[in-house]
Parts: sequence; C-alpha cells; structure tokens
Amino acid sequence: MHIDHQCPQCGGSVILEETDRLLQCAFCKTRLSIQSKDYFRYLFPLLNTSDEEVIFVPYWRFRGMHFECRTAGIRTTIIDKNILALDNNVLPATLGIRPQSMKLQFAQKTDRARFIEPRLRFDKASVETKNRLSHEIVTTHVTRFISINDNNMIEVPETNSELKEDRLYHESFVAEKASILYTPLFIRDNIIYDAILTRPISHDIDIAGLSGDASSDDWTIQFLPTLCPNCGWDLIAERDSCVLLCNHCNRAWEILQGAFQTVKYAIAPPDNPQQKVTYLPFWKIKVIIHGIDLQSYGDLLKLANLPMVTKEEQKTSDLYFWVPAFKIAPPTFLKTARQVTIANPQKALLEEFHDISWYTVNVTLSEAVDSLKVILTDIAWNKKDLMPRLEEITITPVVSLLVFHPFIDSNYELVEPEIKCGLMKNSLRWGKNL
Repeated sequence: MHIDHQCPQCGGSVILEETDRLLQCAFCKTRLSIQSKDYFRYLFPLLNTSDEEVIFVPYWRFRGMHFECRTAGIRTTIIDKNILALDNNVLPATLGIRPQSMKLQFAQKTDRARFIEPRLRFDKASVETKNRLSHEIVTTHVTRFISINDNNMIEVPETNSELKEDRLYHESFVAEKASILYTPLFIRDNIIYDAILTRPISHDIDIAGLSGDASSDDWTIQFLPTLCPNCGWDLIAERDSCVLLCNHCNRAWEILQGAFQTVKYAIAPPDNPQQKVTYLPFWKIKVIIHGIDLQSYGDLLKLANLPMVTKEEQKTSDLYFWVPAFKIAPPTFLKTARQVTIANPQKALLEEFHDISWYTVNVTLSEAVDSLKVILTDIAWNKKDLMPRLEEITITPVVSLLVFHPFIDSNYELVEPEIKCGLMKNSLRWGKNL
C-alpha cells in the first residue's frame, strides 16, 4: 500500500510505504518520524469531481504475521484484510484489492466532504480464526499382499477412512498493523455511488448509517525530527525502523506516545574481527512462566528433548527467549527464534555502534512478547501434550535487552556457524514488505 504525501519541509512529493515509520524526502533530505495519536487514517483521493456531497466511509485494515497452534501442528500465514467498520448490509463488506492498486493520502478534515465515524471498534477477534474446531475425513490407500500358496501372492488394495479432529489452541499476531481506510461515496437520485468509479453500489439507502461527520483536527499527522535527544546528533534509521540509533553517544531510542524513550541494547562482538559480518537484532527476553514446570534454561532443553548433555550451570541458569527483532517470512521467523533460543549465545556484550553494519529493527518489543507462546510450542518436542495447556500457561517478561548478534556476511546469505543458523538475504529484503 502506497501513500502520497508532501514533505512538510519543502513541499516535495514523497511516496510512503504502509510500513514506513520515517519520512525521507529525496529533495531536501529531511528525515522525520511519522506519528499518529491512535490509528493512521488514509483516504482514496477522488479521481472525478461531482456536485454531490462526498461521504467517506471507514474500513478497518489489518496486516501482519499470523501463527496458529493446532492439533496438526503450527500454521503460519500472512493476514491482509480490510473489513467495513459500519454495521451496514448495503455497503461492500471489503475493499478487495483497491488498497494495493491505488495510491492513498493521509485523511484530514475538509469542507468538501464528510467522514463517517467507525461504528464498529477494531478488535483482533474480527480477524481471528472463527472456526476453532474442525473435522476432516482422511482417506488412505494401502496394498496388502496375501499368500495363496508357497510360491504365489496376490495384491489386495484397501481403502481406510478416518475422522480426524483439528482444534485451535492458541493464535497470535506479530508485526501487525491496524489502520483506517476511507473510501468515497455519493448519493444521487436515492442511489449510492462509488465516487471513484462513478458506479452505483446500491438502491437501498441507510441514511442513519451515513450521518454525522467524524473528521477532527486530531487526525493531523505529527512529525518528530530524528535527532538524538541526548546529544543532538542525527539518528541512524531506515524508513521502517522502530528503534533509532545514535553512533555519537551510543544510545538507542524508540518513540512511545510521541516522545523518545531509551532502549537498552548490547552488541556481541564477532569471533574473528577480520571477517565481514552483519549484526542482526534480537530481543533477548527474560521471562517467568506459570502453568508449566519451566524455570530454567535446563528445563527448556528437557522440554525440547535434545540429544545434548546439560551442564550443571545450565540446569539453574535463567530462561531467556531470543526473538528476531526484524521482519521475515513467518516460518523463518519461528525457525530462527527456536534455533537462537535453544543455543542461548553467551558472548561478551559491548555498547558501541561505531563502524558496524547492522540490520534495521522493525519488530517492537511488545510484538516479540506476543510470539513467546508460539515459540515455546515450536521448541517443545511433545507438542500434542503442551498445546491443550497453552490457555492456562502465562509468560511474563521480566527483563529485555536488544542484542545485535554477528552473522557472517557471504554473497547470498548471513550465517551464524556456532548456532547453525542461516538466513538468505533475499528473505530479509522480502520481509521489509510485511
């Protein structure tokens, strides 16, 4: 989804991606952090002008990685939905592919149109799986060999059918983004028209459902300069970064409720300083778990049932989850979290950003916490016993640290040989579009 906006500094045209957190102007080189008080609101610009009053109707848009813990295993998908934010049976229930095919603009109050307030509040339940229990008849075909005498056998085909139950025990969303899209309509001769295509939608008019004007000055997008609050130096960040770094005073910042907040971070140095490495960010989260006997790193290794000897210090060492702080395809995200969490790297940690190649942080700490139950399930060897208990299990984060871990940079992939973890560079580039 692309958003057309003017640079607040020079007025030049800037095309933003839906995932962008920074506005970077190609003309005046301004870099500003984009902020909204609640949800970002976008509208489809009018292609045709008409004398009728334009009514902008709201739709909720939701996009993110989706994880399901089911009887058959863990399913991963990417959800991209838009649903009508009104209790109305006349208007289209969805916008289809229009958000992907047209450029949008930030919604703002205007005298030429009315904006209808969303009457249905956004709830993740609206995009969660509705059918939590399903059944499927599984048919298998086998061939039996029956001896008819000492030298001959005959083949007897058999068909077996079995009713299998598939139950949803837990689901979570990671790197999700909710926003409001306004599409324009107008009414002519008691017929509702799509103001973009100038085509009739319905002959039934729900006047009560299309009344009022919800536009507000609070919709104005706010911009914050990307300057370090501590030293005033330019912060290092890419357009989708949620953590900004200062290599002058060695501090990391995130923006919460329109203000900069410090982020605790550390850098794990490479074993060979001569090797070309890229530092990938991970949220290292110390947790307390209730509902299952899992108090230490040694307990986690037992849960995973790995063929490795548990050292004495591991039996009592604290339990940490290592969650990727970067977007990537959901199956790879889960695999990487499992591998690094089980390995639990113990490198000495530093706090200097000077002259290192690091990958952008575009998964927030709260999003990483949302994935912990799914990662725990993926680590467990006996998933069928663990999944029915997920609802009663609680995972509480205690301490978090953003760790930049070195991966050897080859031509096509990034590799961590000790962890035996590798990531294709193309998959990282693709993840920026999530």
